[in-house]
Amino acid sequence: MAKIKPLFASGLLLVALLYIQVSLADDAVPSATPAPTTQVTATLMPQDTIATAEGVLSLDANNAEAYNNRGAALVKLKRFDEAIADLDKALAINPKYGAAYKNRGDAYYQKNDFDSALDNYNKAIEVDAKDAEAYIKRGNTFKNQGKYAASLASYSKSVEVDPQYAAGYLDRAILLHDLGCIDEALADYTKTINLNTDYVVEAYYGRANTYGEQGNYDAALADLNQALAIDPQNAMIYYGLGILYRRQGQIEAAIDSYTQAIALDPYYIQAYQNRGNIYHGQGRDDEAIADYTTAISIYPQFAAAYYGRGNVYAARGKSGEGVGNSSVLIKDYTRSIEDYTQAIAFYPQYTDAYFNRGNSYQQISEFDKSIADYTQVIALDPTDATAYYARALSHHYNQENGSAIKDYMKVIELDPSNANAYWGLGDIYYEQDLYEQALTNYHHYLDLVGGSGEQYVIDRVRELETSTATP
Repeated sequence: MAKIKPLFASGLLLVALLYIQVSLADDAVPSATPAPTTQVTATLMPQDTIATAEGVLSLDANNAEAYNNRGAALVKLKRFDEAIADLDKALAINPKYGAAYKNRGDAYYQKNDFDSALDNYNKAIEVDAKDAEAYIKRGNTFKNQGKYAASLASYSKSVEVDPQYAAGYLDRAILLHDLGCIDEALADYTKTINLNTDYVVEAYYGRANTYGEQGNYDAALADLNQALAIDPQNAMIYYGLGILYRRQGQIEAAIDSYTQAIALDPYYIQAYQNRGNIYHGQGRDDEAIADYTTAISIYPQFAAAYYGRGNVYAARGKSGEGVGNSSVLIKDYTRSIEDYTQAIAFYPQYTDAYFNRGNSYQQISEFDKSIADYTQVIALDPTDATAYYARALSHHYNQENGSAIKDYMKVIELDPSNANAYWGLGDIYYEQDLYEQALTNYHHYLDLVGGSGEQYVIDRVRELETSTATP
């Protein structure tokens, strides 16, 4: 099945890190909630900033800077409505206060009110057309709205007004990578590295990922080692090494790297998820479930962890490991359905979760529910031949042969090499005593599998050929 594209948006340092971490994972799927961009004017701890601002306001109730600083601190504390109220006051006193517009934009951004965020970032740019940070913030907002051309233009403007602004090159590199403009992304990562700012580690990391995707593992490893030399306690770098080693098939080295990332940052949910994926692939399902469960306990909206744990339960249901009776099999499928449902709740476009939940429903003979899930996959991706095939099976099991035939025909239209669709058609026609159509489709199936198909199909073909040859 197709991998899910990450939705996290990048911002400056912390947000760029989070975006890279999610987008680089082999199978990490983000929350549908955009990552926050909180770049505020206050430099003290938020509570200290608030106390200082209140002291100033007790002496001067019209101090715009104090309202701005308190508003910025409230954004950090996620008290967004209070922050907006303070920033409104700052701007009422000084309508040309660019920092206040940016901070108010941040508050709206984190409330997912992207139109209001854009309005504020644009006003900051009107105040100072050379404010590179404002262009970055506007670019992040466009990106979360799916307006990638506008986002790219805004990132480009940030480095146009300030050619030394490393954050602009880094965020543009991430977007270019996601848009498939690999050479341009590599150039921007390299530019960020050459500027040798606080973003150099993130740039090495992003460039390493891009090299790894290209199969240039030596260059990827060299970049990660450079990043590690700069910041040996950076959990993200070990996470990147885990991804690289997994791509190379060095599974134990990948596990060790994810484990080191977790040791440095016990809240690194993507590291738990990816290590859990490896454990599941090795059949170490108890350890996989433990990793997914830990990730969920840290971030209860982590759709990918629910999906991964659901896959473990579904595999247990299929294999019957340690169960010995059908009631336990059904229980494991039920657990998988519960986890897939949670994944979908937090990421409604999660096609793989719909598909696998449909499979679990199919396994426990709840065919109407499986058909509904496969239909949702098709609505999200009308070219997914696998979903049509799975839905055809459920229709067939549900004795809805007309619908099953339509779906099998759609599979063949989308994927003419799909032997199993011909097999399914052959079975339906055979059950309907339409033996010529059955024989034709069975022959197509055997031709595509090179004659090494299911024995009962081979036997059925011989039966039909014998009966049609008999006068």
